[in-house]
Amino acid sequence: YEQVIEYATPLLKNPNFKYALETTYLVGKSYFNTESYFEALPYLKDYIKNASKLIPSDIYNLGFSYYKVKNQDKAIEYLKQITDNKDSLAQNANYIMANAFLELGEKRNAKAAFFKTKQIDLDEKLTELASFNHAKMCYDLELFESSINNIQSFLDKYPESEFIAEAKEMLSQMFL
Repeated sequence: YEQVIEYATPLLKNPNFKYALETTYLVGKSYFNTESYFEALPYLKDYIKNASKLIPSDIYNLGFSYYKVKNQDKAIEYLKQITDNKDSLAQNANYIMANAFLELGEKRNAKAAFFKTKQIDLDEKLTELASFNHAKMCYDLELFESSINNIQSFLDKYPESEFIAEAKEMLSQMFL
């Protein structure tokens, strides 16, 4: 990826470069793959703005980059475009979006995104995390009947989870 960035970036300085859009994509994707999200953003944005046809992973990469540089509003704006599919990319996008909502203090929206994440149910670990966090959001929002049902469902489905103690503690707190 470093070689792509090193070679291709100077080519983009030529305004008449025939393959600017494709090269912009390659540079942005290379920065993304090296976890240089701040550097990836201008290339990914430019590609998204100018490409005639996008695939969901293009939008995910831009949304995830915004999430990693702590621009949660922009992350949500892009990720929500791909969250209605029933594939692993949508499951991940919903989970990242839920965490972005949490960072913005929007627990109701986070709860909804965690719910969508667990409903897709393709990545077992992500489904477990989303199930726990959805139950936790119900608890935090004082939706007690929903909390009890979701926590109990979580305990039944994931008896070996690392979150068992915390789930049991939330459940016991509701009965005090």
